[in-house]
Amino acid sequence: MASSEDVANYLNSQSIGSLGASSGWGIFVGWEPPAPDTTITIYDTGGTVGNPDASMYDPTIQVRVRGHSYANAIAKAEEIRDDLAIEKTARIIGDWLYTGFWVTADVVKIDTDEKNRHVFTVNFRLMRELYTTA
Repeated sequence: MASSEDVANYLNSQSIGSLGASSGWGIFVGWEPPAPDTTITIYDTGGTVGNPDASMYDPTIQVRVRGHSYANAIAKAEEIRDDLAIEKTARIIGDWLYTGFWVTADVVKIDTDEKNRHVFTVNFRLMRELYTTA
């Protein structure tokens, strides 16, 4: 599974948003729908192959947060940043053991869209390895 999908599932499990929700903070992967107004969208942005022989990978993602209220949108972006990067414990998400989330570009406002919704992004570098119990 792509890192963006893993992170979307993780944020959903933490009640930061709801996958595909049509109201509240909807979480989407790879595309940002016109509604709801409050969205969290996660994009895969590349990364490097850390050590493919050891099944360790170093992907990067961008989390984009959109909302009508400047204060609510930036607070949600900061909540996501803090949950992913400040909490330093490794976590298993899907088939992967994520051993690190590092902020590569902190929360920044990038736009106000045509409906006057504020858009913020925060970028991460991740470290993950295949998780097996065998």
